[in-house]
Amino acid sequence: MFDLQNQLKTKETEINLSSQVKKLNQELDEMMENDEELKILHENKLLSSTESQGKSSELNKLLVITEKDLQQKESKTNSVENMIKEKEYQFDELSQMIDASLKQLDWINIRRASEVNQTRWKLSPPSLPHVMLKEILKEKT
Repeated sequence: MFDLQNQLKTKETEINLSSQVKKLNQELDEMMENDEELKILHENKLLSSTESQGKSSELNKLLVITEKDLQQKESKTNSVENMIKEKEYQFDELSQMIDASLKQLDWINIRRASEVNQTRWKLSPPSLPHVMLKEILKEKT
């Protein structure tokens, strides 16, 4: 009987051990799966980090290019603004020259008209303009 009990205990121990082995194997499998998942996540994270760094690098390059373009456009804008200021200055100068020229022409015309009138007065007797004025007034009425 003792032998049977020993055998029974041995069998129970074997079953317990077998059950424990199965549980441990399952836990090991789960741990290995988790480990695989962690490795995959880690790789994805590394890829993501690498992709992120690549995108960051690309964005930095685009930013540099955009800043250069902006600087060139600002430079062109400044050049155009300077040209506009120069043209406005030239226009003001020309405008002043034209005004001065017109004033000079006005004075020249006034002087000529005055000289013509003085010549008429010298050549014609003083009473003649009054006579002519009377005749003109008679014709109109």
